[in-house]
Amino acid sequence: MKVASDSQLDDLQHQLISNGDWDRLRAVMLSKLNEAGWVDNLKARCKERTQTPGGVPYQALLKDMKAEGSNIVPLSVRNDVQAVIKQYIGKQVE
Repeated sequence: MKVASDSQLDDLQHQLISNGDWDRLRAVMLSKLNEAGWVDNLKARCKERTQTPGGVPYQALLKDMKAEGSNIVPLSVRNDVQAVIKQYIGKQVE
């Protein structure tokens, strides 16, 4: 499998944004995350963290939830989104 260069990735991202496909891919991903319960799970984890005595600074919560959120994405969602992205890239290469 060939690895894309940074400039190729930048070009692809620019193309995705300019033709609106970035928003469509994002919508697919968010829909799948919501269906899998990821959104509710992350909200519950945030709520739990903010209930600690003394509170949690916003930046610390944001940093922790970014890392934790990425780690708890269900494998099925990762695979589905990767398949959609691969399909898109395949169409662009043709």
